[in-house]
Amino acid sequence: GRTAVIKCRGGGEVPGIAIFHPGFAYHYKLFESLYHELFRKTKLPFLNEAIEILQDFIPWFNGFELVGSTLYVRTQRRTPMPVYALSDGQRAAAFLGMLYAAVGRDSLFLIDTPEAFVHPDGLPVMAELVARLSAEGGQVLVATQSLEFIEELLSAAYEHGVLDDTAVLRLRLKEGAIALAGSWSGEASMKSIVELGADLRG
Repeated sequence: GRTAVIKCRGGGEVPGIAIFHPGFAYHYKLFESLYHELFRKTKLPFLNEAIEILQDFIPWFNGFELVGSTLYVRTQRRTPMPVYALSDGQRAAAFLGMLYAAVGRDSLFLIDTPEAFVHPDGLPVMAELVARLSAEGGQVLVATQSLEFIEELLSAAYEHGVLDDTAVLRLRLKEGAIALAGSWSGEASMKSIVELGADLRG
């Protein structure tokens, strides 16, 4: 969940890097520190959009609220709930939703297995959040082993008009090194499902 600014050789900057891993949701007080840092920097300009997306997975979700040193999620009944009382999948979705709420249009997002711990009903929501990060101008790299999530992600990319900028890469570990075993881009990425299905299901 850390953000950083890195210098490029040409003297320019990559405005920010945001890293997501569902395992971060288990680190006590990570949500509080991330919320405080993101809110201080950006005031979470896309919070309303994030709430709307997350409500497809967590119907009663109505935002975040920091009380003392504990982060709560607001509910539609106005009863706050500690973020750590959420299920594993709900916490992962809330974490990614928080990153989306503070999205930097020129940021680089490194997202590892966003579907982990998430109930199948939440996969379209996670895919929607990732696709919107790209549609808002971010560069997004996603690592996943879930065929179902890839399908949802490609569908969301199509809906948001970023399918032409989307590529699917199949990587393999060969003799201790990572090797490219297949690649598809744009509309052709839809055809990756058949080959990846045989690979991931084999």
